[in-house]
Amino acid sequence: MSKVWNKGSGGEEEEKEREGKIGEEEGEDSSNKGINSRGGGDNEGGQGHDGFNNHGYNNDGYNNAGYNNDAYNNAGYNNAGHNYDGTYSSNNSQHPSTAPTEAREFDNGFQGSYNAPVPPQPQQVHPHTTASPRPVSSPPSPAPVDRRPKGSELLDLVFGPSSQALSDAIRKRSPWGSYPGWRYEKYVVKKGEDVRREALVMQVLHRLSDLLVLEEGTFKPYTIMCTGEDEGILECVPDTVSLSEAKEMYQKAGYGTLREFFEGAYGGGESKEFLIAQDKFIKSLVGYSLLCYILQVKDRHNANILLARDGSIIHIDFGYVLGDVPKMGRIPVFQESQAFKLTKEVWDVIGGWGGRGAEFCERFERGFRAASMHSPAICAIIESGLLVLGQTLNSLPERRRAKLVAEGVRGRLRIRRDLKAFVGGLVETSLNSYGTSTYDWLQRNMNGYNA
Repeated sequence: MSKVWNKGSGGEEEEKEREGKIGEEEGEDSSNKGINSRGGGDNEGGQGHDGFNNHGYNNDGYNNAGYNNDAYNNAGYNNAGHNYDGTYSSNNSQHPSTAPTEAREFDNGFQGSYNAPVPPQPQQVHPHTTASPRPVSSPPSPAPVDRRPKGSELLDLVFGPSSQALSDAIRKRSPWGSYPGWRYEKYVVKKGEDVRREALVMQVLHRLSDLLVLEEGTFKPYTIMCTGEDEGILECVPDTVSLSEAKEMYQKAGYGTLREFFEGAYGGGESKEFLIAQDKFIKSLVGYSLLCYILQVKDRHNANILLARDGSIIHIDFGYVLGDVPKMGRIPVFQESQAFKLTKEVWDVIGGWGGRGAEFCERFERGFRAASMHSPAICAIIESGLLVLGQTLNSLPERRRAKLVAEGVRGRLRIRRDLKAFVGGLVETSLNSYGTSTYDWLQRNMNGYNA
């Protein structure tokens, strides 16, 4: 194919006359052998290489012959390799092997002045030039398969069989299983510790549980039977393990944090099961945080905090309350000075301030108001319980001490003018408490409890 620029009929005779003159001057030149001096574009001249005719690759006697100073030079036609008849050729017309194999034709021809700008030409690829291969993108690697246990499989791995399934299995084998009052429970016997303090705390917990029913703060009381001054029997809370044991188990299963465990055990962050477990976690966290604040409960390492199968938490072992602290806790660097234990890992389970952290504060505030309204009853339980522990009801020092402790509880339960700011400050100081992290570090290195 050739591109033909149609010239106007008025200049046809003049152009033919000029073609003849130029053909006579250069027709005999040996350097232009095989070039058609007529400029008509037929095959009367010599053939180019590869069988291309002269119409596509000769200069028709016009290349650099009298047209350097005319409109072609100004328009850049010589440098662009455009011939008079409109064909596109390379600058070296004596080597047809370097010319494109195909000429192009403009749609509907070119009408108008010759020195008009030429439309931009697409870059030509030489027929004998091998184009660089286009890089082949490798197929995307398949997404890694999560083979960690999930759902009930993960719960069974951490908590073992449910207490109901275990109870049913034992009842079938028991000779008294047919009795209507049959019940499966587990207890632990303590010796060498005064469990009467725990019994006192459990009385306050029961009272708070009655007050916080409408405020959605929950507890799980357990039975305590005091059989002596330093011995007693305590009920084991079913379907629970300590946070220390739970962390060890779910980390072996491939879950790094408590939040990841919740998502693996109860589904993603938007699933119904996850929201139910998270709701129970928040309610129990509110209840026990309020209890720890009122009674100043210490020794809160992860072996004394249980995680239940339904997602709630339970505090146990209330041996250090109302001002009593462990020996190592008296060292300032290990002192538990926070109002209640609230680690960043626990805070992350409820979503932090960007999640349900504000809901936690609102529930805590409502629970605080309810406990404050019933502070006389709570203080009476504490004062009488301390007197019983001292076993000297008529002793003035013991009565004075019990009264001072009760007054301290009443002071902590008084309503503040800006209660929202007060609750927010308690949460912030508990989250950023240095004593919490150092005491967990101490218990991990002394007793092997996971922090």
